Amino acid sequence: MIDELEKRLSYRFSNPELLKEALIHSSYAHEHGLSKDNERMEFLGDAVLSLIVSEYLLKRYPEKKEGELALIKSKIVSRGTLAYLADKIGLGPFILLGNGDDKQGVRKRKSTLANVFEALIGAIYLDGGLERVREFLLPLIESLLEEVDKISIAIKDPKTRLQEILQARFKELPRYELMSIEGPNHEPIFRVKVVFRGKILGTGVGKSRKEAEKDAAKKAIEMLDDVIINKEDA
Repeated sequence: MIDELEKRLSYRFSNPELLKEALIHSSYAHEHGLSKDNERMEFLGDAVLSLIVSEYLLKRYPEKKEGELALIKSKIVSRGTLAYLADKIGLGPFILLGNGDDKQGVRKRKSTLANVFEALIGAIYLDGGLERVREFLLPLIESLLEEVDKISIAIKDPKTRLQEILQARFKELPRYELMSIEGPNHEPIFRVKVVFRGKILGTGVGKSRKEAEKDAAKKAIEMLDDVIINKEDA
């Protein structure tokens, strides 16, 4: 099993026990009386992943500000994206699960796949260091560049992006409603909500109505992404 997975990863572990530990779900450890599962490895992998992705984005997008980089990073390291990458390398069948969890479909859950992917990153780091993780991870991240660029477009023009999302999914457009104008006349603060089918998708604030609408659209896009990921993980 380990040999086959190493071929998929294009990486051979000096210490295969690290890879085995990364695959052990807590339910399997409990069922078999093991003292270790992959949660500690996942904890480490999360930190390593954050570092490498942050470094990568700084080099890939030298013109972007911190807020833009943070949003792109949040998409790359999101549960949905990590689960997609885990599925892409065929990690699911190698996860060690307790019988009960396996029968309930835990193996296919996005949270399970994402957690094991992070544990795998931690295992590669302990086995070979940061450079080995980069060699494994960066080609996978490169494969997401098209989606990352779409996220960049969303950051630059969130109202247009939100309109595109809702048009594509529902063939309808959102509307923006002014909630309030606060503060002195020379320095007003606008509060706006974006509404779709009678529901508030997001609220925003800004020094102008246009700025507040953009902020509301950005919040709506983030909310819609979270809803989609959570539904897929149900």
